[in-house]
Amino acid sequence: ADKGWEFYQPPLYYFVSAVWAKAGIILGMSEGAAVLSVQRLSVLLSIGTLALSAVMCMMAFPKKPWLQAMALMLPAFLPGLVMQASRVNNDVGLLFLSTCTILCLFGWWKTHRTWWWLCTAGFTGLAVLTKSNALALLVPVGLCLLWQRSAWTTKIIQGVRAAAVFVLLLERL
Repeated sequence: ADKGWEFYQPPLYYFVSAVWAKAGIILGMSEGAAVLSVQRLSVLLSIGTLALSAVMCMMAFPKKPWLQAMALMLPAFLPGLVMQASRVNNDVGLLFLSTCTILCLFGWWKTHRTWWWLCTAGFTGLAVLTKSNALALLVPVGLCLLWQRSAWTTKIIQGVRAAAVFVLLLERL
C-alpha cells in the first residue's frame, strides 16, 4: 500500500452502484446490461447536480432571471460535470452530494432554519462516505457556522447537532 496510487475509497457510491446493478438484474436485465446501466446512474447524478445548481441560482438571484442563467452556465459547462457524466466512479457521487451540501448550507444561511442545517450535516456525511476529498466541505460549513449572526450558545448548539448527525452517519454506514 505504500507504493500505489489508490488507497482507501469510502464505499457509499460503490454500494449504491451495486444496488442499482442488482436492481437491473432483478428487473430482467442481463448482467452486462445491468453493469452498463450504472453509467445511467452517473448521468442521472450529473443531471441532478445541474438541477440543484439551478435551484441554487434561483435562490441566490430570485428576481434576476438573466443572472440566474449566467450563474448556471458555470456548472453547466464545468468540465468535471460534463466529462464525468458517463463514467462509473465516485467523483460523480461526490459532485452531486457536495452540491446538495452547498445548497442546504445556502438555504440555512438565508433562513437559519435548523432543518437546513441538519441536511447540510447529513449531506456532508454522505459526501465523506462517497469520497474522502469531501472532508474539505467541513471548511465552508464551519466558517459559515462561525460567521453566523447569532449568540455563541446558538453556534455551539448548531455545531453539536451537526457533529451528531455527521458522526451517526459515519458510524451507521
